[in-house]
Amino acid sequence: MNTDHTEEKEILNTRAMLEDGFFSKLKMKPGSSAPTIVKEVKESVAINDTESLLLDLFEVRDGLIDIFKKANGSEQVVELLTGHIDKVGDCIRKLGGAVDKFDPLSAISGLRDPDLKLNAQRVVENTKQAYTLGKISDDKVSADGKIIHISFSGSKGNIGYKAVGTLVANKSWTGNEGVDFIYSPGSGKISVKAVSDDGKWIDKSSEYNISWELFEQDNSVAKEAKTEKIAETKKEVENPSVNNIEDEEIGDFPIEENK
Repeated sequence: MNTDHTEEKEILNTRAMLEDGFFSKLKMKPGSSAPTIVKEVKESVAINDTESLLLDLFEVRDGLIDIFKKANGSEQVVELLTGHIDKVGDCIRKLGGAVDKFDPLSAISGLRDPDLKLNAQRVVENTKQAYTLGKISDDKVSADGKIIHISFSGSKGNIGYKAVGTLVANKSWTGNEGVDFIYSPGSGKISVKAVSDDGKWIDKSSEYNISWELFEQDNSVAKEAKTEKIAETKKEVENPSVNNIEDEEIGDFPIEENK
């Protein structure tokens, strides 16, 4: 009879443990074949590469179309560019991308590019014509036509105010906008509004970067100071200074006769 009470130790399956740990790192189930994982990884990499290549091809195609619009060259140059644009479009479609067939006539225009500075100046003119709550005391448009500096001034009660605003177009001014300012003591709001299809002003401020400062003055204090100055001037007029040359006492001075 075996009297050995030594407990039998469980033999650890270290290989299985290592495999489980390895597969968990790869996020695969035990029993799955390694070639399947490798295939999935390669497919994932291939998809990422394709997406990157498509983005590059779209960028090249857009660049060629921009060159085409500005070329205004000979018929041979136009045909050459058209051929390259079509080839890039074919490559995009082969890789699974969607792109419209290039139409040369749609890309060519007899109109010159809009004058962005002129558009911004029109915005200032629209504002001057339409604004009724005060006056436009100053305005300036940047050389590139993206920035408008404009100042509104007026008064409400005894308070005189001036709002100095800087407005930057995120894209560009179209020329049908106007700048609006509503004053409130210690506050107010500058906004950009555009004429809608039905002829009404609608807020478009989200399309512009707007910053401004408000300056205020108590006109009642200024008026009181001005009144005191006028009274002081009037008093001087009514009571001429004793140093007035006409009223000054000359006194006795020796007079020499000319010989």
